[in-house]
Amino acid sequence: MAEIAGKDLKDQDNKIAYIAHANDEERAGFVKEQLMNFGKFKDIIIISTRGISTVYANDKGIILAI
Repeated sequence: MAEIAGKDLKDQDNKIAYIAHANDEERAGFVKEQLMNFGKFKDIIIISTRGISTVYANDKGIILAI
């Protein structure tokens, strides 16, 4: 996921990546590190899922939005 976003996304330096996690902040931090290795985003923000996004992510799931 991080490799595809980091290598294929155009104009990264003007984009903010959001990593939403469902009860797994450590895994979200790992995804952030991987995004930083594969690309140069304007910012990468980690947040907890809320509401319906928690259902989509499931427990310990990750959602990446750019």
